[in-house]
Amino acid sequence: MSLSGDEIEAKVAADVRAFRDARASGDAAATDERRRWPAVGLARLLDSCLRSDTTRDWQYEWIDDLIDESVAVTPDGLDVFALAIWGVEGTNQWIAPFEASLRREDRGGGSCAH
Repeated sequence: MSLSGDEIEAKVAADVRAFRDARASGDAAATDERRRWPAVGLARLLDSCLRSDTTRDWQYEWIDDLIDESVAVTPDGLDVFALAIWGVEGTNQWIAPFEASLRREDRGGGSCAH
């Protein structure tokens, strides 16, 4: 099942909230587990955004994952630094630096701005 960009964005927002809540609780195990969740969602969101970009053909390319992520908590969101693994059908995969800032934006649905 493929999610829309809005559905992926809502999932990333929920993952960010879960990570921030775990961190605020002081539960180190829950924080470590949930630290990866926003990065997984961001990889899906990046892939969705690139596929919707009409200025380039992303039909045979994909974002596989974000690895070695570093998550910095800010008062209103998260900053994520990672390596994006991406590929082109029929070739190798590559790694490229990735940086994202997620900020809380009150749009009634608890979404994140990116």
